[in-house]
Amino acid sequence: MKPRIPFVYFPLRIAKKVSKKFSGLARCAARLMPQLEHNLKSSNIGLDADSFIVLVTFNAFLWFFLSSVFLFSLINITKARTVAESLYFSLGLGALVFVMILFVTVRYPKIKSGKKAEQVERNLVFALKDLLLQVSAGMSLYDSFVLVSNSDYGEVSREFERSSRQIQAGVPMDKALENMALRSNSEYLKRTVWQMVNVLRSGSNFKSALRVVIDDLLKDHQDKIKEYSQELNMWSLMFMLFAVAIPTIGSTVMLIMTSFSGASITRTTFMVFAVMCLLVQYVIIGLIQSRRPQINF
Repeated sequence: MKPRIPFVYFPLRIAKKVSKKFSGLARCAARLMPQLEHNLKSSNIGLDADSFIVLVTFNAFLWFFLSSVFLFSLINITKARTVAESLYFSLGLGALVFVMILFVTVRYPKIKSGKKAEQVERNLVFALKDLLLQVSAGMSLYDSFVLVSNSDYGEVSREFERSSRQIQAGVPMDKALENMALRSNSEYLKRTVWQMVNVLRSGSNFKSALRVVIDDLLKDHQDKIKEYSQELNMWSLMFMLFAVAIPTIGSTVMLIMTSFSGASITRTTFMVFAVMCLLVQYVIIGLIQSRRPQINF
């Protein structure tokens, strides 16, 4: 199932046909985004770079037209401005909507491939341990791949499933693994698969190499957790600063300053100050969550 692109309602089949007429312009735009083609493949959207650029551009124009018409009609109903002012105002806001939609949709493949890489790294160690267990039990490497693809390892199982299908279709095993490394944005999966490819091509002991790979991944995960725990101390201090110290000290300083200046602090001022502190706390919590390593043990 192809992932749906948010805010995109322009039909894909029409975009593929139209992209042939605008292939020159789309190719020039694609050169400005060299990673777009790779991100589209890794996120499994099912479009090449030219078709995707045409799709998001026409979709942004569709949003521009609909938002401009809606705003123009709404302003005319209220009769708050003249027709000319309503037209300029609606076109200006429509252009802003066009830029925002275009920015979000163009960045979607990169965001999607990054999320997919995080999901891969979350269960990669478990999948490799399962693979090592099956190979150590005497199962063939292909059958072990099929077993991992049928297991519940999320994106890792889906990656192994695609490789298993390629192997079943006649693609050499090392080439299928190489394709897996090329289409993924996960650095851990890339490093793991390239080591597996080197082992297969050199004829070395696969089980020993797989144990080394798992140990290296576990060590890297432990190092990332240590780095995150050290970084978490700083973020915790920042959160406590904006959750306790600044609201308390800030409100006290405001009261003292008003007693000297004679100015009065309204309820609105306190509300704005409290909302700003809450927003900063929310941003800090979001940063803490985004910095958390996507690792399971």
